Amino acid sequence: MPELPEVECLVRGLRQQVVGWHTQRVEFRRTDLREPLATAAIRAALCGHRLETIARRGKYLLLSRRDGQGVIAHLGMTGNLILSAQSEPLSKHTHVIFHLTRGRQQRALQFIDPRRFGRLAPLVAQTQHPWLQALGVEPLSHSGLARYLWQASRGRRVAIKNFLMNANIVVGIGNIYASESLHAACLHPCTAAGQLAYRDYQRLTRAIKKILRQAIAAGGTSWRDYRDVSGKPGYFALKLAVYGKQDQPCPRCQTPLSASKIGGRSTFFCSGCTKILPSH
Repeated sequence: MPELPEVECLVRGLRQQVVGWHTQRVEFRRTDLREPLATAAIRAALCGHRLETIARRGKYLLLSRRDGQGVIAHLGMTGNLILSAQSEPLSKHTHVIFHLTRGRQQRALQFIDPRRFGRLAPLVAQTQHPWLQALGVEPLSHSGLARYLWQASRGRRVAIKNFLMNANIVVGIGNIYASESLHAACLHPCTAAGQLAYRDYQRLTRAIKKILRQAIAAGGTSWRDYRDVSGKPGYFALKLAVYGKQDQPCPRCQTPLSASKIGGRSTFFCSGCTKILPSH
């Protein structure tokens, strides 16, 4: 599933390439994604209008015109937004096409989603959209993230990995970056969030911000389906320390890396240099 770095890379690419373009029409090849699409409302929100703002909130992309109206998109597990020439062939998994124009130039912004778990809806105002109202803080821009996480974790018995992946607490940290951040901070993913001290959250926060920024700089992690807006893969997979590397030596202590399921998600960690803190 695309996480914060992948969505941020898409947003940055779209800002460079489609801001200032007009939406001529929106073509729906399927209308049954994760939920039925409000086709008329999506067309009304964009058709005939100039795209002025491309933004991200958590893992959501927001494409809007000058008055803030537009569309909100979530890529689900396998979704992508790919910009192409109008003449290029469409993917068999292209479900929505935004036909864009600027003068005589034409482009197609394709919403591609093989498993159809993505979401797309009209956006009236960012602060009012129900998908955004319960979201937690942004990890890269929140200046007091360590103290916030430490306070939010008091009394919590949930595993720290699941705590980090809770979008109501902090947004955009999915399975890959939770595993990588915890390893970088020398924290075992099964440790109860409430057992960690403030100094642990300071170390963890530094790791989260560093890894997310490195992933953005590398274009994200292309694990199966993700591509940027031009269809190019991200290269952070080359820098992963633990994710997907079961039985390979830990880059820190050389212990063979372990894997287990936490909250139903595959989790990779080192049992040599990270230990579960005892409950008390």
